[in-house]
Amino acid sequence: MTSEEKRLRHAEHQRKYRAQHAEQARLQQRLRYANDPEYREKVCKRAEQQRENAGYAARLAAQKRKNGYGLPHETYKKLVQHQAGKCACCGETGKRLVVDHCHKTGVVRELVCTGCNLMIGWLENPKRALGEAYIAKHSYWMEYA
Repeated sequence: MTSEEKRLRHAEHQRKYRAQHAEQARLQQRLRYANDPEYREKVCKRAEQQRENAGYAARLAAQKRKNGYGLPHETYKKLVQHQAGKCACCGETGKRLVVDHCHKTGVVRELVCTGCNLMIGWLENPKRALGEAYIAKHSYWMEYA
């Protein structure tokens, strides 16, 4: 077995171990953060450096799109170009576009602005009828405004 094969085998073993013991590792990190001031300072300093890095937010958003929706950054850019930078719902430009997806199937639909994304989420919510009833119940206040 070559050294490269050993390295890959060891890396695969570590990935499996971390996946199987993820909750235990998170608990250990929380305890260390709570009880070790030097470690806490180191973690806070690293987080501050990441936030100050200009491209950090963009990389984090791209990583979330890839991990959460299986949407690579190149595909996201193509979707933005295909939609001409417009929200697929309201058609406005100049707003930050987010991925709209079906929560039941996970299928990516299109890119929408954050306001439209919230509205779509509200429309899909089974408790929507409660909100509509609440608004109707209190609509008399509008007469006095």
